[in-house]
Amino acid sequence: HLRRLSNFNSYLAILSALDCGPLKRLNWSKNIIDSISEHTGIIDSTGSFKNYREALNASVGQPCIPYIGLILSDLTFVHIGNVDYLPDGRTVNFWKRWQQFTILHKLRYCRKWEYKFTRNDRILYFFNNFDDYMNEDAQWIQSEKIKPRQKTNPYA
Repeated sequence: HLRRLSNFNSYLAILSALDCGPLKRLNWSKNIIDSISEHTGIIDSTGSFKNYREALNASVGQPCIPYIGLILSDLTFVHIGNVDYLPDGRTVNFWKRWQQFTILHKLRYCRKWEYKFTRNDRILYFFNNFDDYMNEDAQWIQSEKIKPRQKTNPYA
């Protein structure tokens, strides 16, 4: 649903959560693994996240929430990989500034359209302001309750 809404930031957050160690070690059914694999193609880093960038570009003309992590990575890459001034030391490197503008313009462009949602208190209550989330230690404990670690005998 998040993918259809072009809410890439939340979509990728959920996919990343499903890829965490405590969940990944559990024995999932083939149907679940196939379903997750179907969705993870968008976060494949091949070709500088080509699949994600294509999906983002396809969302033109509708509300969209881009993945902020990749925007920050792109900005960092441009900042580190390009000098601020040309070799004469006085001329601003406008190519670097243009690249930064292009990245930020895409972000601003996504804000052009708004989602038309109505408040649903049941949904808000369900998320409970994320006050009851499990930290990573609690996730590992729960994961090991579901599937205990196999004890290995070092003397065998």
